[in-house]
Amino acid sequence: MAYSLLNLQLSQTVLRFRPLLAQVFCLFLFVGQISSSAMAEDLTVVTSYPEEVSGLFLKAFETAHPEISVHLLWQQGRDAYKLLSREDHGGVDVYWATSSDNFPRLRREGAFQKLDIDRTGLPGAIGADRLSDPDNYYEAFEVAGYGLAYGPKALWQDKAPPGDWHAAANPALTGKVILPRAEKVGFAPSLYEIILQGEGWENGWALLSEIGGNGVLSAQGHTMEPLVEGSAALALTIDFIPLAAAANGEQVAIAYPEKTAFLPAHVAQLQGSHHPQAAKTFIEFLLSAEGQKLLLQPDVGRHPIRPDVYPKEGAFENPFRLPPSTLIAFDHKLGGARRTLIARLFEIAITERHEALVSLWRGIQQAEAALRNRPDDIKAKQVAEARRLAGFVPVSAAQAQDFDFLARMDRRPSLVPAEVSAQWAQAIDEARTRATALLTNSTKP
Repeated sequence: MAYSLLNLQLSQTVLRFRPLLAQVFCLFLFVGQISSSAMAEDLTVVTSYPEEVSGLFLKAFETAHPEISVHLLWQQGRDAYKLLSREDHGGVDVYWATSSDNFPRLRREGAFQKLDIDRTGLPGAIGADRLSDPDNYYEAFEVAGYGLAYGPKALWQDKAPPGDWHAAANPALTGKVILPRAEKVGFAPSLYEIILQGEGWENGWALLSEIGGNGVLSAQGHTMEPLVEGSAALALTIDFIPLAAAANGEQVAIAYPEKTAFLPAHVAQLQGSHHPQAAKTFIEFLLSAEGQKLLLQPDVGRHPIRPDVYPKEGAFENPFRLPPSTLIAFDHKLGGARRTLIARLFEIAITERHEALVSLWRGIQQAEAALRNRPDDIKAKQVAEARRLAGFVPVSAAQAQDFDFLARMDRRPSLVPAEVSAQWAQAIDEARTRATALLTNSTKP
């Protein structure tokens, strides 16, 4: 009886305190949730990579590190720079992108934290071409090659692939060469910069002019259909486009001509990141063998920066094994400084005068063919001068290396002063008028 009374008294006590116990239990759960949320870090990453690439890495990273939640912000070059150059860097922790000119610029402005990572297996260079920051403020993540895509259906069946950029100027390919427009296709200024650095400023523009007279301009840099169908023979391009097309079964390939380059994408940690350890973990994953192997997936088609992850054999080119003659020692600072200049000059000299340019180069090539049959020293000099004038641009080689001059041109192409564009256009028109007159004289008996 005493036992039963004791049980009853205890039960009544528990009943009286049940609301309080419930409140304590709920508080315990709430505190636990707060603690759990505090342990899971939210990392903010600015990237220019499309979803099919960034999403692949994000899924792999969050599987390996579920304690870190990554929030991606897609920003292209200038927009990314505006955000990251703010005093608080827009609250961003990591910058991961293909914008080669933004990284050195932001590094000079003190936007980046020096990276404290294990660089074993990360050479940071291909041959003499330094890809990563020598002071470790940003690291190369991958490289993309530039070259000549070709379709076996058009002229290349049973033939060796093109070995240099001059192949695109072959008169036999008239109307069968695709050139991306420099103001419309993001990779185009870098592509033309490689040719200009490899050939020299004046010779490079002469070559681009001749290729332009041979080619078809495209505002869509990511299509390989003309090569696959056989209506085009060559396309000047960045390599991951034909590599992805080939991986999807299209009959297209890429040739890396002599005097080309592989240009890097980078990754960096922002100064004052609110999640420095999570940022370091994310960057280490991108640069790890596990992360780098994702770049070799067929739909990605990018070149890892780690030589040790490339397969020993296969169709995927290893830039670390290319002959030295294939690559130039690319000047990244110069290339970044004159993107706007090259884009504007290309549009004025080639895009806006394309029909007349095609006609001019046909005349030059016909005159040269006639001279091979009937040599004439005077006419040969006239045709040679016409060729020089056809490739003329109104910016000298000295100006093209003058960083003060380049800084004045470093705006969006549409905002280059109208009077400057007009002066350039007039100078080009005058040069080509003289070239046409010389060709006319060279055909007289």
